[in-house]
Amino acid sequence: MRTFLRLTGILVSVLSIIWVWSLGLGNATTAPVTVSSVAIENPIPIAPVAIEPSAPSAPTATSAPSAPPAPVPNPAYESVTALQTDLQSSRLDRTKPAPPAVPLQPFDSADLYIHLPPNAAARQPLRVLVALHGMGNRGDVFAPRLIAEADQNGWVLIAPTMRYRDWTDPVQLLQDDLLYTRMVRDTLQVLPERLNLKLRQRALVLGFSRGAQLAERLTLFYPERVNSVAVISAGAYTLPSEKKTDAAGTRVIGLPYGVGDMPAHLGKAVNWDAFTKISYWIGVGERDNRKDDVPRVFDQYVGYTRIERAQVLLQSLRVLGMDAHLTLFPNTDHEMTAEMIRAATKFLRDDEIADNLND
Repeated sequence: MRTFLRLTGILVSVLSIIWVWSLGLGNATTAPVTVSSVAIENPIPIAPVAIEPSAPSAPTATSAPSAPPAPVPNPAYESVTALQTDLQSSRLDRTKPAPPAVPLQPFDSADLYIHLPPNAAARQPLRVLVALHGMGNRGDVFAPRLIAEADQNGWVLIAPTMRYRDWTDPVQLLQDDLLYTRMVRDTLQVLPERLNLKLRQRALVLGFSRGAQLAERLTLFYPERVNSVAVISAGAYTLPSEKKTDAAGTRVIGLPYGVGDMPAHLGKAVNWDAFTKISYWIGVGERDNRKDDVPRVFDQYVGYTRIERAQVLLQSLRVLGMDAHLTLFPNTDHEMTAEMIRAATKFLRDDEIADNLND
């Protein structure tokens, strides 16, 4: 009897195993898929998608495993990868540190002559006249000749002192003008706070000789700060052009001859829209026409004398559609006469009025 019961128990166990195995074949289930969660900043909402379970397919010995379903992208993107890339870029943009600010470098009080017009506070906003002296001069010596016109027109007169180096060496010339034009720009930036006065954004500029060269390059480097300019008896000019075409072909002309390589020096190209809005007055004495008085390195670009170079600049400006004028003063050598001052300041004032005093 005991042997019979033992055999019966074994038989029941075997039948149970076979029954369970048959159930497994007929009701196969897929293994659960684990989905990792990803934290996304400012996620784009995606409407939930209802997925109906598909009917189980009969197993075959030769069937390959099916590929996972493709992810459903946001309608604004062609793929999930594009969405992830965009979000990642946004994250990087938000966390990328801003470039360090370049500190301002204005002229200090010892090197900056300032004269205010009568009743300055009542005439705000005021226009600034920047006066740029020539070789061997100083701002506080050069500027007083302009006080009468500045007072009459309600201009704040400023005249920095520059320590020019060899003006016949194009390397030193460019280095000086990159420095001093930036200092003029920065001085205009801080001047309203220094004076506690409201000033107009764009200044008037007047330069003589070496200061005329500096004035002209100021208009190219920072045209956003210049309304109009008067240049008197400059020894050379930087052409408002990036290339020069002649019998040898077309080539880039860099500073100080042209502006083809300006981004390498200032990190930006000429703002042509702002530059072409500037009005130009050029004055030269008819006797100020000696070849030996100007640096030879500019000959192939702007001619051989001050008058030739003034004419080339005039033509270059007019090709750009700019308001430009040239006046030759008879019986006048390399000097800034009272007649030149009157003509230059009248042009600056007339242009200011023509612009309705707007910036």
